[in-house]
Formats: sequence, structure tokens, C-alpha cells
Amino acid sequence: MKPAMMILLAAALGCGVPSSTSSAIGASMKEPNFPKSGMLKRTLPSTASSVTAVGGGRFLIFHLPKLRQLAVFDVAAGKIVKHLRIGADDILLAGGMDKLLMVARDHKLIQRWDLKSFKKELTLPLEETATIDALVMGAGSSGPALLLTRKGARFYDPLTLKQVSFGQKDTFWMAHPSHPLRIRASLDGTSFTAWAPGISPSGIRLLTLIGKSHHVRSQHSSAGYLIPSPDGSLVLTSGGVYSQELTQLNKARFDGLRCLPTYHPAYIMGVKGTGPYYGQRPKAKPSISFFTANDRQLLITLPELEELHGAFSARLPIDQRIHFFPNANLLLTLAPSNDELILRRVSLVEVMKEKGIDYLFASSVPPKRVTAGQTYSYELEILSARGRAKAVLSSGPDGMKIRRNRLTWKIPATQEPGPQSVILTLTDASGQEVFHAFKVEVTAASSLKR
Repeated sequence: MKPAMMILLAAALGCGVPSSTSSAIGASMKEPNFPKSGMLKRTLPSTASSVTAVGGGRFLIFHLPKLRQLAVFDVAAGKIVKHLRIGADDILLAGGMDKLLMVARDHKLIQRWDLKSFKKELTLPLEETATIDALVMGAGSSGPALLLTRKGARFYDPLTLKQVSFGQKDTFWMAHPSHPLRIRASLDGTSFTAWAPGISPSGIRLLTLIGKSHHVRSQHSSAGYLIPSPDGSLVLTSGGVYSQELTQLNKARFDGLRCLPTYHPAYIMGVKGTGPYYGQRPKAKPSISFFTANDRQLLITLPELEELHGAFSARLPIDQRIHFFPNANLLLTLAPSNDELILRRVSLVEVMKEKGIDYLFASSVPPKRVTAGQTYSYELEILSARGRAKAVLSSGPDGMKIRRNRLTWKIPATQEPGPQSVILTLTDASGQEVFHAFKVEVTAASSLKR
């Protein structure tokens, strides 16, 4: 399967503009050497208390508190490649494409590690007096990192380890004294979510970064946990899928599923049977269904994944227990003991062919933003069981064209900033049609400058 192509956000300087490309999100992954059974098991040297994805998903960092170590698991190699000794017990981890950050709450310091050499590069005192609850960063991005305190959330530059601002208030996402928020970041570092478990409603909070500014949306309701999709275009929850406008999508389709991201922006997952849902115990063994992210088509379902039984109520969050890498044909899960990894070979296209599924969908992801005066370009990649797939422009802004599955739009310098809706109709040799709809955010030429 070819990797999706995404365009670097314009004028990215340092961590001023979060950025990622398809190469930063799983495209550098290769399929591990599987035996004929298509399954590998790997045992960790000790029980993990957290799992942190970095390097665009290339590495999973397991915190092994009993050993005071971080185990670096190379997903492509299918094994631990490095053990990092740490001098603290109460730590938080986050990382991007090139850097790993550690906050030692018991020592009030912040530290940066390089992901090529796995050496410590910088250690600084953390000038934060409030209680620190969480740290996140887009695993395929250059930052920023988001540090959550009881007095509000703060952005940090991963290169300087200093606080930076995107125009937010110091009290933004201030937590209840007894019920701290939990936060997540999209893989590309452009979207962040927050919710308050233990409070009803737990809240739906979404922050997106555009240049040096931010945009916040929220709802006084509950959806369980909230995790951005890899490109931030969706919010995936324990109660369904939401758009960036926080509108619930395909409600009936995702009923009873706990939705999770994959390491490719074209796909999402829905997990069933991992624990109580609406107070009811699951009657079947856990399963995982895979969907297209753009139009939420169901592709395949893998049944009877025994190690996921009770995963939702286990000590580690469910999104740290289940990892799918479409470009590497790899599903990685963490057993309930938190010290064993199960690696399965899962090729979506191969399984669909074996099952005779008549599939048609775009495996590429459109660039989300473009600056007025520039040319927007999107090379479509369409997967079809019947072949001869093509796209037709059904709706879009004036001047937008498509030729040989390449969408272009020469944007006037006078174009008003804001979202532009695009609808493409995909067809194949069988004559079936599906829609590929998305929005392109046009920004003013000056909005991405410092």
C-alpha cells in the first residue's frame, strides 16, 4: 500500500508551526520479519507503566519503573533496541519526530533526548509551581509539547525547553482541583484534546493550532476519552467519531465501539468487547474493525483478540495498548500483564481481497491548509478491487481542477481566508461511486509569519 502524501505546513519555523508529512507518519516503517504464522510475541524485561509513541510511530517508549529504565522498542525491527537509564521515578514522557522529552515531577526538571543517538541533550529546571498532570506532543511533529497543570495548559518548545505562546490565556484548560484533565495530541501536532474523567459531563475540548495562533472548541457534554486522528481532522472517542466542529458522525455505525487512531491518517479503528459499555459486559471476545477516516467505510473486522479482554479497564489507557501501522502491515497489542507484546501481520488490502470485499476508497490524505497566492496540489491515491479508479471534481472553489487524479487550485492572492469545501466522486471499473469530501483552510499570507 502506498503511503499517503501530505504537504508540509507552509512557513514552518522551529516549533512555530506544527508540521508533518507522510514520511513522518509511518511511511518510514517497514514490515517486520514475520514467521509463517504471521504473529510474533515479545516480552518486556519488566512491567510497563506507560507507552509513548515517538519518531512518527517508529519507536514505542516503554517506561519500566521497577528498573528505572525506558525501553525503546523499534517497531520495524520488532524488538527493543535501547535501554535508557533515568534518574527519576515520577516522570511524564512525550516526543516528536526527532526528540523525546521527559518531565521529572519529583525533581521539577525537563529533559530532552535525541532520537537518533538516544543521548541526553539538555536538562533544565522546570519553572512551574502548579501541580503537573500530563505532557503530550505530536509523535510525528517538531512540536510544540503541551504541559498540563492544575492552573492551565502551557506550550513548550522542544528545542529550547522553554514556554511559548500561541495566543492562549494562562488559565486555558484549567482543571478542577480534584479531577485533573487528561490530554492527547494528534500525530502531526496540530490538534489537542482534553476531558475530565470522574466528572459528569466530562467535557469535549479541542484546540487546533494554525501558525502562531490557536482555535478552541468545546461542548458541555460527555464522549468519554478524546483522541485526535493523526492529522487532527477527527476526534475519536469511547462513544463515537466527531468532526473538528464537534459534530458526531455516523452515530449508528460506531455504536458500541471504542474508536482509536492508527499511524496513518487515512484509517481509524473501532474496538469492541474490551470492557463494560453502557454498564453491560461484552458477550463476545474482543474485536477490532478498521474504517476509512474520510467517509468512515468499514473495511475489515478482526475477531477474537483474546489479549484485549478488559483492556478498557486495565492500568494503561486503551490507546496505549493498541497500535496499528498500515504501512508496515502491523497490529501491535499489549497483553493485560503489561509486559508482553503481540505483533500480528495485518494487510488491509490482502484481507479484503481474500474476503472478496468490493472496496473503493482514497488511501491518500489531502493537505489541510494552504496560503492565499499559492497553488494547492493533491495527488490522489485510490484503492479499488475492480481497478481503473478515477476521481471527478463534483464541487469545489472557482478555479479548482482535477486531471489524472491530481487536484490543483491556483489560489488568488485576494482569496478570503477560511475553509473551502471540496467534494470528489470516486469511481472504478464496476461503476460504483463513493464520495471523498474534505475542507481546505485558506490562510492569509501574513498569518504564518512570526
